[in-house]
Amino acid sequence: MLNFGLRKLADNYMQIWNAESEGLLDIYADPALQVEYTHFDGICNGIEDYKKILQSTYRSFPDMEVTITDILPNKKDGSVTLFWNYSGTHQNTPLFGVNPSGKKISVNAMTVLKIKDEKVIYEKGIIDNLSLLMQLTT
Repeated sequence: MLNFGLRKLADNYMQIWNAESEGLLDIYADPALQVEYTHFDGICNGIEDYKKILQSTYRSFPDMEVTITDILPNKKDGSVTLFWNYSGTHQNTPLFGVNPSGKKISVNAMTVLKIKDEKVIYEKGIIDNLSLLMQLTT
């Protein structure tokens, strides 16, 4: 897959973080997708488990919106590194022990996607949850 194809697929895939967009996993992810983020308890296995995690995130941020700031494809190994930001309003459910406050937040993140046969097979990332927690509590 050419760099442009990797970029486009990665950008389209990461739209899953926009509120109520978990259905995009059915289009862009392999059914056996594995996902790791620093705040997850272990590895998430499969699309259906990941959808549950995303839906939980949407409950906390029903207006969540992702902005991709940079996409770095590596056609040698079929991976893409993305730098991104998400913003939203904390509502409905506690997060990291903090009750919903209606505060608007903006958080940076970095994710690496591994792609095979034009499907994301692995996603690993880090979200600046310290910044998130500070925004929720100040």
